[in-house]
Amino acid sequence: MEIKISGFKKINSTTRRPIITHHVAHHPKHLNVRVLPDEYKKEITEKFYEFLEWIKNNNPTVVAQATDIVNGVVNYMNSESYYKEYWNEFVSYTKKLDEIRQESILDIEPKFKEYIK
Repeated sequence: MEIKISGFKKINSTTRRPIITHHVAHHPKHLNVRVLPDEYKKEITEKFYEFLEWIKNNNPTVVAQATDIVNGVVNYMNSESYYKEYWNEFVSYTKKLDEIRQESILDIEPKFKEYIK
């Protein structure tokens, strides 16, 4: 297999090589993960911990990094709820994007059907 050099120059100077880089959107609040309904957050939390178990069984060399990521995202998401204040704005914004893009968020995440009227 031949490796090709892309010519892309590294932007950050860190030597740490994370398995995944994650960036949780903080603003606007209607796009923050904390806006999700509590029941949906529970499902996401379960999926994250299922992923962590998969990592433990399939790639034990990255368990510490994966655990940090999972715990960080799950703890952040569940630490506060923006649902009451910002959910309707999320729905309105998403419907506008769907119209512009001629797509539907429900095709991507059918479970939202319970929450989007």
